[in-house]
Amino acid sequence: MAESIISVLPHEIIIEIFFKKSKKLPTLGAKLRNGCSYYLKYGFGYDETRDDYKVVVIQCIYEDSGSCDSVVNIYSLKADSWRTINKFQGNFLVNSPGKFVNGKLYWALSADVDTFNMCNIISLDLADETWRRLELPDSYGKGSYPLALGVVESHLSVFCLNCIEGTNSDVWIRKDCGVEVSWTKIFTVDHPKDLGEFIFFTSIFSVPCYQTKKDEILLLLPPVIMTYNGSTRQVEVVDRFEECAAAEIYAENLVDPLLIS
Repeated sequence: MAESIISVLPHEIIIEIFFKKSKKLPTLGAKLRNGCSYYLKYGFGYDETRDDYKVVVIQCIYEDSGSCDSVVNIYSLKADSWRTINKFQGNFLVNSPGKFVNGKLYWALSADVDTFNMCNIISLDLADETWRRLELPDSYGKGSYPLALGVVESHLSVFCLNCIEGTNSDVWIRKDCGVEVSWTKIFTVDHPKDLGEFIFFTSIFSVPCYQTKKDEILLLLPPVIMTYNGSTRQVEVVDRFEECAAAEIYAENLVDPLLIS
């Protein structure tokens, strides 16, 4: 699978390929309703069964009366066209973009659009285009505390705030071994003093994780970059930066997605 970036602009969506090429997608053609607020959630991934790249754009529609609705649009690079598929039921999607892991896109769900307290996770299978709900780690507790999704190698990861006034968070990975699925806590990280809770409540922020060849996990937690060493079980701050709205990690290879036909 080649890696690409999806740029979501106010009136267009572009696939930016790391061959210095780009492809402007066809107009989505969304119909807007009066008296409603709109939020876009999106994701990008590879459908291995059809050797096809797909873009998912979810229109979250909030009416002044307090009710909500959604429209799920999916773009196929092979077909070069948009379709509308079955929408998910209930709750509010939090993170954007969706996290792509092993053929599925994942979003955190909130029961309340104002607080972004997460209740579970939802996935969209890009092969059969079906939705599924996932339970959170057992020790996440009965309360609803903020969390952020990430990816560690080929595993979905969850960054869980231990409590609303907490000074540290647990990092979990979801291991899928055939029919058996389990959550494993890999480490706990203390928050930087100037962290701020906004990272959990914003609808665009995610916590990128990346596992290096040195058995280290790279963790971006503004305003710092940390590494967790799996051998020594130590967390170390390796760099600081001033400002970051959102970030993603990608890997390059020599396959050009625009050659798919």
